[in-house]
Amino acid sequence: MILNDDAFARIVAEDVKNTADQEHKSYLRAFDVAPRWREALYALLENLNMQIAGVDKDEEREIAAASKMPNSKHFEFEVKEKHEFRRSKVVRFKFHVEQRLAEADRLIILEESGDKEQNVESFLRKAIEEHNNLMEEFDMVPTAIDDALYDAVKGRWTFGDIDPTEFE
Repeated sequence: MILNDDAFARIVAEDVKNTADQEHKSYLRAFDVAPRWREALYALLENLNMQIAGVDKDEEREIAAASKMPNSKHFEFEVKEKHEFRRSKVVRFKFHVEQRLAEADRLIILEESGDKEQNVESFLRKAIEEHNNLMEEFDMVPTAIDDALYDAVKGRWTFGDIDPTEFE
């Protein structure tokens, strides 16, 4: 499937909204398409950040104008409420874009590792092992949670043994 940038961006947005059909979802998750998918998600993320900044700027401008009106507190409240609604919609969509971005990053890491058939379990195992290696490399003291993660890789479940007062 060959798509121009606009069509590809539309499919990416549909995927984030969960309205893309299965063929398009599968296409985006193909190993050879994942870098383009990630690039489009980064562009979408940048656009959303600009939208949030625009909402913030509009809100400031409108509050400044409302403050000069009689009953300014009432108008300021309405302005803040309107912009908070707009901002929350953009932030919620941004959250879903970030989730897809993490998925694309994971696919790219799997591709780079050469193990395209790698499942989530082995991916997480490698991540925990790398975390352990970095902790040792930088002479960091592992917490009880870190130790429980390392135990889980070895097949032992010790999360129930963690004392919550240790973190107070």
